[in-house]
Amino acid sequence: MPLDPDYPGERLAFMLKDTRTPVLLTQQRLLERLPGFEGHIVCLDRSGDEIGANSPVNPKPNPSLTAHSLAYVIYTSGSTGQPKGVMVEHQALSNLCYAARDQYELTNRDRVFQFSSFSFDTSLEQMVPPLLVGAVVVLATHRLLDVDDLDECIRRHGITVLDIPTTLFGLWSKRIISGKQQPEFLRLIIQGGEALAPDPVVAWMGVRDQKARLVNAYGPTEATITTTLYPVPIGFEQSGVPIGRPIGNSRVYILDSDLAPCPIGVSGELHIGGEGLARGYLNRPELTGEKFVPDPFSAVEGARMYRTGDLARYRADGNIEFLGRIDQQVKIRGFRIELGEIESVMALHPAVQQAVVLAREDAQGDKRLVGYIVATDGAQIEAASLRDHLKQHLPDYMHPASYVMLERMPLAHSGKVDRRALLAKGPDHIGRAGIPIAPRDELELGLSGVWANVLGLETLGVEDSFFDLGGHSLTAIRLMLEIRRQLGFDIPIATLFEAPTVSKMASKLRTSFAEVAGELCLVAVQPLGSRPPLFILPGAGGELFSLHHLGVALGSDQPLYVLNLYGFGGGDAGRSSGTLSQIAARIVHDIRQIQPAGPYQLAGYSLGGRIAYEVAQQLRRDGQDLGMLMMLDSASPGYFRKAPLRNRILTQMRAAASQGPGQALGYFARRLQWKRVRQFLSPTAVSFNVARDLPDAETLPTESIAAIQRSLDVVFKAWSQYRAEPYRGDLVLLRASWGEKTKPGVIDADPYLGWKHWVHGGVQLEHLACWHSEILRPPQAEALAGILRRYLAQPNEPQCESDR
Repeated sequence: MPLDPDYPGERLAFMLKDTRTPVLLTQQRLLERLPGFEGHIVCLDRSGDEIGANSPVNPKPNPSLTAHSLAYVIYTSGSTGQPKGVMVEHQALSNLCYAARDQYELTNRDRVFQFSSFSFDTSLEQMVPPLLVGAVVVLATHRLLDVDDLDECIRRHGITVLDIPTTLFGLWSKRIISGKQQPEFLRLIIQGGEALAPDPVVAWMGVRDQKARLVNAYGPTEATITTTLYPVPIGFEQSGVPIGRPIGNSRVYILDSDLAPCPIGVSGELHIGGEGLARGYLNRPELTGEKFVPDPFSAVEGARMYRTGDLARYRADGNIEFLGRIDQQVKIRGFRIELGEIESVMALHPAVQQAVVLAREDAQGDKRLVGYIVATDGAQIEAASLRDHLKQHLPDYMHPASYVMLERMPLAHSGKVDRRALLAKGPDHIGRAGIPIAPRDELELGLSGVWANVLGLETLGVEDSFFDLGGHSLTAIRLMLEIRRQLGFDIPIATLFEAPTVSKMASKLRTSFAEVAGELCLVAVQPLGSRPPLFILPGAGGELFSLHHLGVALGSDQPLYVLNLYGFGGGDAGRSSGTLSQIAARIVHDIRQIQPAGPYQLAGYSLGGRIAYEVAQQLRRDGQDLGMLMMLDSASPGYFRKAPLRNRILTQMRAAASQGPGQALGYFARRLQWKRVRQFLSPTAVSFNVARDLPDAETLPTESIAAIQRSLDVVFKAWSQYRAEPYRGDLVLLRASWGEKTKPGVIDADPYLGWKHWVHGGVQLEHLACWHSEILRPPQAEALAGILRRYLAQPNEPQCESDR
């Protein structure tokens, strides 16, 4: 029996007591989450010596074990307020495993992704059938809630068979439909848990060069995970996606209220028989007798069938079409939930007189739980109090996303609660303290708009919690995608747990400079993707703010790391001083922590070009290959100092022309002041002026400005004293050439900025129609991404055999 450590202690205690578990297998770090347990506890990470002292010889087979012995118990939601344990025998599990092996055509060349939590029975289908044929099972080290993480795992591990919930399949398939290349090694996708809408399936099957086979799976826990399968054919255009036909030794009947078979096209309750049936419910004989009834259609004595409570009908082609639930049981994000269990727990709250829970869909088709509450006389119900009450009894996926306060429940003529009338009442969020706080600046306004759209709300306050407003893991995925698409920020999903309000998330984005001006040398703008990473060394002007635009333009398959130029002024001596060679050595160390061996891909912008040049030199001296070294409008060492006077004048004229009409004189005035500062003041004064001119500098604390100033002081000093050596390799130089193309006569005497003098290989020249300061900013970021793609390495093919 699997125990999810994230479940409430009361639920875990009930399961342990209900099963009378004699031995609990766990880890030391999880003991504090467990309720009181009187049996024997074995900690794998604490009892290693004790375990190792036992005999390694396999025990002799127990003759009392048969095909009808119990294999496992899985707990599902129960309508009485307590979960119910489903008992599955070895015969049923064996039937499923061999049927899945044959249906999915599993071989020892497959790599199957074990995605589901161990407390969810689908995890068994993702592990046991592949192991039967010697295939690789790739275990998820954590619950992948981010579609980018899922995509990265598929590509990194060369997954050939993927089994995921319906909602996550919809989100991941959108990436492929929108143009992202589907992994060639992925041959089979199994999706299940909820009804599959036809529109995304038709779009998916229409993807060019579609190679992966798509299968729609259906089955309850009581029939051992999977009962029917529907392989979606090429050219699928039906109005609904069937759940297919029975697999293995399963039998399926669609019966009316008198247990008579329904004709083709007529709906009825779906019943399941055959060898996949569970033994019944643990310690629940009455419920077992109600749900597991005699099978009148079987010739086997004592055969039973399970009443699923699902409405279905046969199509003319013999496939079964799922039509919904007959009772109050619903499926949300793959979890089967008894609404009555939630209602029973809510009714235990002292301020609740009556409670009804329904599942309703928002405008985007996302199904959520809504609680309808009648309070006891004079009672005031606070949302926080109600959520705390539910957390003590139910897992998070069973918590209502929103609530509706009622004076009385609407009743039908039968005297029962009119649930259809309840659905007509819009959800509201009770217990909000005071008036919602409106957005206070442009960033909060943009985030609020995205949050409201994703959560299906008209308004929300900047201090309202995402999760209190009904957000959940899959909604969080959609929120991150929309923030990236609409606002350009590529935020890890974990940020939402740290900053669950608009106000806190905006604050995190504003203070990103203050956070990166610490110990990190390289900042992951985009850490995921199958391609070799790109390392960019920016200039001193705060490009770290705009480089997330380049990360979005390059796509989620291209890892991108950026030098934190403001991390070299810390307290330790190794980073508060040093030559450019020492700074580059620190960068090389961090690069090789991310990518142990070459070929490496480097790019340096402006001031960062000289640092990238020394990093490349050190990598080559270490015997590493350089796949690409690109200078983004960065001059060679000593270029401006050694250039003839005519070249210097032309360069300044070109820069002045970039300022626009009427701004040239102001530019020359600033340059004269800059020259005076460089000539008469210390590098610290120079770095202070640059630090104060950074984007959003006024929002940073004084200590953050000081840290950035110290770092720039170190880098400026090392940059000015650098003595370069020739580079024995190739180099790409990208020039910001807008001025050259639109201002006749204003040209550079050396379009290669002196690099041909230093580079003993080839120098490839590229042009980007913009000014120097615009290279990394939209819309030039998209054009730069296009140039980079021509030089960046392609993703490696998966090594399925060598890393087995």
